[in-house]
Amino acid sequence: MFKIRDSEILRAFYVNITIQGVQVEPFVDSGSNKSFAAATTETALVKVGIYPKSVPPRSVVTAGCKIETSSSGFDCQVYRHGRRTRLRPFILRNLSEQFILGMDFLVTARIVIDFFDRTWHYRESPEDKIPFTLVDAINNIRPCGLCTLEEDQKIRLENFLQENLPPPEEKLGTTSKTSHRIDISNHPIRQRPHHTTPAIREIMWTEVEEMLENSIIVPSQSE
Repeated sequence: MFKIRDSEILRAFYVNITIQGVQVEPFVDSGSNKSFAAATTETALVKVGIYPKSVPPRSVVTAGCKIETSSSGFDCQVYRHGRRTRLRPFILRNLSEQFILGMDFLVTARIVIDFFDRTWHYRESPEDKIPFTLVDAINNIRPCGLCTLEEDQKIRLENFLQENLPPPEEKLGTTSKTSHRIDISNHPIRQRPHHTTPAIREIMWTEVEEMLENSIIVPSQSE
């Protein structure tokens, strides 16, 4: 058990934006290359006359390593501190956040983030620092790239392997998928001796005996 000092507490960054009169507080995610809207945001935007448009289906890998598919999105204008920026978020109805602002918006809006001061500013106005709305996220730590199978996924994977893979054999045997070329010509094979310790030689002979027993190799008949 260990304590985390207040300065070390993981906090998520949120900002307040307006989309044609609709107040939204999206989560700023520099790890997402696109922006996304949840079902609640979709409903709010439709009420003010902003309707989703069909887009070519694309797969989205979430932070929980699940794959979702988005086939619709918005084309809207975001207002923030007197500036207007075009935004085209995809719709993910099962999104855990109300709205996610990804790198597409941050780059288009020319936003620079100061993670140490927990502020952001426009590239043209570095002196006008705007604080983020901070939300403690210590109970929601999700290391990127570390995903585990859920129970139903484990069962499906096990059933798939049992149905499609042959049962393991006690002996390795041989394969016809590849062949090994051995030089059996009359001239001497020039190969420098490779000296090993007695312990290594014992391991090598044990492996050779096992391969002979499993008919992987056969004794040499050459003199």
